[in-house]
Amino acid sequence: MKNIYSPPEKDITIPIGKIISLKVIDNGMWMSSGNGMSPLIANRETPKTWESFTLVDMSYAYGPCAVALIAKTNNMYVCADDAGDAPLIANRTIPGLWETFFWILNSDQTISFQAGANGFRICLDGGNDQLFAERLIPGVPAKFVIKMW
Repeated sequence: MKNIYSPPEKDITIPIGKIISLKVIDNGMWMSSGNGMSPLIANRETPKTWESFTLVDMSYAYGPCAVALIAKTNNMYVCADDAGDAPLIANRTIPGLWETFFWILNSDQTISFQAGANGFRICLDGGNDQLFAERLIPGVPAKFVIKMW
């Protein structure tokens, strides 16, 4: 799949190496890797260890604003599995394109992530609180607020 990501026109600061938590604007809940054995969901009211991720620089391999997320639950990389057709899951030991996301700073200062696997943005899927890389057009379901630890 062709990467449709366009780097920003201005420099943005990405907190590489920091531990972050991601609150989904659409439902107001925090993204969680759970016990590390099941897909990522956004159903937590308070961020704790299961809702924490280390932000890793992937720009050396995939260009500006490319990052990966390591779940603090199991120290595995978050993956847009099955080229983005399956829910996100933290089950990879080595980052590649499916584990790479492009950090997008939205005009309202929220963050979006575009999956390297398929070029779509991470968002909630319907009503089941799982996260998929399936949104092409930016909008509330694909926006996050970041908390840094």
